[in-house]
Amino acid sequence: MGESSKTGEVHDSGPLILLPGSRGGELRRHLPIMRELALELAKQPNVTELVLPTLPSLRARLTQEIQSWPTAVTLVDDRVKRQQLYSKAIAAVCVSGTVTLELAMARVPMAVIYALDAHQARVFERLGKPAVSLPNIILGRNVVPELVSRDLSSEMVGTTLLDLIGNKKARQAQVDAFSELAELMEAGQPPHGKEDPAEQILSLWRNQRLLIGS
Repeated sequence: MGESSKTGEVHDSGPLILLPGSRGGELRRHLPIMRELALELAKQPNVTELVLPTLPSLRARLTQEIQSWPTAVTLVDDRVKRQQLYSKAIAAVCVSGTVTLELAMARVPMAVIYALDAHQARVFERLGKPAVSLPNIILGRNVVPELVSRDLSSEMVGTTLLDLIGNKKARQAQVDAFSELAELMEAGQPPHGKEDPAEQILSLWRNQRLLIGS
């Protein structure tokens, strides 16, 4: 989990972070969506560059992948550089997972996506289409937009993401909520104190495994 940012002010411009997941199925389903959006995103006047943070073990695969993309994308696989990136990013589009909490603690506005496979879609429907991002789950309200669908398309993601990039007030609202979340994480909830948020997150994340597969 990333360290909390010291500022609660959003940036007028900066890098846009792409987080397509780390497992095979996630990459297979989400990289094509991000590829289709890349050129339009890079053309936004307040997006200075597209950056894809990843693990060192995935660098070779992703280097080959982005060679065919229509615009330049920078790969970052160093943790220190990743934290530096978070401190100046304008926003992120990310696959649902623990990274949503990492981004929130770093005060990075985000749009959360997940392209479900057939089994995941059935489970998601059966559970009543619950929230899947940790900020929304922990705060108990819709703080960040979530796009979760078996038919997730670049058009769906693009509309939501471009709205976020172009709306400073919406990004600031997210950051304000992330400050609230950080206070909760720091103080805990009575009667369990600081143990409660961590246990809550672990429990929620185990439950999310029902929805998020490889």
